[in-house]
Amino acid sequence: MVIALVTHARHFAGPAAVEALTQDGYTVVCHDASFADAAERQRFESENPGTIALAEQKPERLVDATLQHGEAIDTIVSNDYIPRPMNRLPLEGTSEADIRQMFEALSIFPILLLQSAIAPLRAAGGASVIFITSSVGKKPLAYNPLYGPARAATVALVESAAKTLSRDGILLYAIGPNFFNNPTYFPTSDWENNPELRERVDRDVPLGRLGRPDEMGALITFLASRRAAPIVGQFFAFTGGYLP
Repeated sequence: MVIALVTHARHFAGPAAVEALTQDGYTVVCHDASFADAAERQRFESENPGTIALAEQKPERLVDATLQHGEAIDTIVSNDYIPRPMNRLPLEGTSEADIRQMFEALSIFPILLLQSAIAPLRAAGGASVIFITSSVGKKPLAYNPLYGPARAATVALVESAAKTLSRDGILLYAIGPNFFNNPTYFPTSDWENNPELRERVDRDVPLGRLGRPDEMGALITFLASRRAAPIVGQFFAFTGGYLP
């Protein structure tokens, strides 16, 4: 049994990751805030064959909880998000509590997850660890003055930690989406009902459309495969050409 761990499985790139990894033959152990409820865990597993829903919520305990279901973890997808409209909080007037919530969700959570994973992944001979961030981690925007730095911290984590962990076979990657059809930031309802979004995509995205979940899943499973290890430590813009 080949194990993958996906965090926040019901949000952002989580559904795409879960579907692609299960189709690729993984047993996908999933974290989500909603899984604190046993009924929600049962419902998720019944709707997503090949998955195991964890009750555990603390990032530093997720790896140990996952290892209760297998001897080693082959792939981790740290799929971190904060709900709209918090991704557009302004610099002026935003409370310290909201700033801390932003960085806890987008920076501290993935750091603690990786920190807890290093020893068991090293002992197992390595793994792929894929961080789902955002294009604003590389290309800041005026309306994301807090979200951008929080995303950039995780991109820097990948680029820095890869310099030491790669020799242990722990291969780190960052995927930075924008204009990606997902339930958190670009839901299908927005695309269907918001002509301004369609106009913006037509103007700013060379591909001329939103990236699809199956395309995100294809990138995740490719990175999970470790078939091209020399690309370790890289940031992959998943933006339809918006971010070159």
